[in-house]
Parts: sequence; C-alpha cells; structure tokens
Amino acid sequence: MAKIFKDKAKAESRELNKLIGNQGQYPFLVGLEPMAELLDKLSLMDNSALFNNINTYNDQILDLKEDVLDPIRKFWNGEQKQIFDRVIKFLNGDQSNFDYIDKDEIDVLRSVQKNPTPYAGNQIKSAKEAMEKLVEKVSQKVNAEKEQTLAKVYAAKEQIKLRRRFDELDESKQEKVLKPFDDMATKVKEQRYISTLKQYENQVDQIAADQLTEYERLVRPDKPEVQYITLHNVKIVYSKTELRNTDDIDEYLEKLKEEMVRHIEQNRRIKL
Repeated sequence: MAKIFKDKAKAESRELNKLIGNQGQYPFLVGLEPMAELLDKLSLMDNSALFNNINTYNDQILDLKEDVLDPIRKFWNGEQKQIFDRVIKFLNGDQSNFDYIDKDEIDVLRSVQKNPTPYAGNQIKSAKEAMEKLVEKVSQKVNAEKEQTLAKVYAAKEQIKLRRRFDELDESKQEKVLKPFDDMATKVKEQRYISTLKQYENQVDQIAADQLTEYERLVRPDKPEVQYITLHNVKIVYSKTELRNTDDIDEYLEKLKEEMVRHIEQNRRIKL
C-alpha cells in the first residue's frame, strides 16, 4: 500500500515539475512548487512514518489539489491558456501605438500577466475583453491617421495637377511629377504604426515642394531653374525665446521677411 502511494507521489511530482518548468512564461506556476515538494518528500519517506501520518498528508495533498492544481490544470488544458498566451504575445509585441490612445485596458492586461492566480475568477474573460477593446482602439486610430495623411497627399497631388500648364506635359512627364505622391500613398496604406504615419504626414510638404520644382523644370526647360522650398525651410536667427510685445513681433517679422526675400532673390519659391 505504502509503495503504491509513494510510486504515485513520485510520478505526480515529476509531472508537476515538468509543468513548473514553464514558469518563465507562466510565473504563476510557481504556486505548484509546495505540492511538488510535498510529493517528493512523501515518495522518499520511510514506510512506517508515511503510514503513521498518511491522513495528515492526504489532507494537505487534497487541499493543494483543490486550491491550486485543479484550477491550474483546468486553465492549462482549456481556452483560458490560449487567451492568456494571446495577451502575453500582445503585451510583448510592438507597443508604440499605445502612446496615442487611452491605455486603461493595458492596466487590465498587465494585472492579469502579473497576477499569481490569473486563472481565478473572471480575470481571463476581462483580459480578453480588454484586449479586444484595445485592438479596436488602435485600429480606429491607425485608420484615422491614414485617412488624414492620405487626404494631405491627395490634396498636394491635386494642387500640382491643377497647375495651368500641367496638361501640356506628356503622360510620362506627368507621371514623373506625380509618382512620389502615389508612392507615398502606397506606403501610408500599408503602414500600421501611428508614429510612422505622422512622419509620413510631415514629409508631404517637402515632397510637394520637390515635385513643384520638378514640374517647373519640365514645363520651362529653357528657363533658370526655380526651386520650391517649404515654409519650414525658412530659418532665421533670433536671439529672443519669446515675443512679449508688438515691438518684438515687428522685429521678428522683419527678420523673417529678410530671410524670405533672400530665398526669393535666389530664385526660390516658398510653398505655404
């Protein structure tokens, strides 16, 4: 009888230790260690000592089984583990998009990730709901950013198409002028990171200036080259860090005007 019990305890201990070996990814499995240690102890115990204390040890094993092992096994062999795995993968993935949305759901996910008993209660269900809400929030924000950036790209493209002499260019030259806008639109549609989409949006003005320069070169090949620059390229040296009165404003605007005039005199045009 004692030998059968000890053999069973040893086999069960091996199974538990195998499961505990996954605690790097599932930290809560450390909760199985007391039961594994108890079973190890029982498998090595003297038969008489085991026989004399069998009821006490049985009670301990049953309590650990009911409170810890059974819930973990139910978690491990069911849908809860699959959801938990998706939560961890989601949290360990690229999180740059989270900087642009309300992150209440992130706290729910991190709470489940760190909880010593994530399988208890409705935590996994709450985590699943939070993750789905978070995915939807990110998707909506990404789509909104794409729409905004694409609108700017298409508007800049249309401005060039409406130039008085654009229709005089042959198809290949028109394509050469417009292609960077189409390339940017493709990049925007394929992009899934909000920070990168914002960078793309900031690049549109420079692309527009560059393509206006190209347009002028193509429609006036015999004229001196005209270069378009963005307003952002107009830099001035101004010692003050803030404008406090109308005199400061006048002084600042005068310096800005001087710099703009300098660019115009160098055959540049400033795109607003």
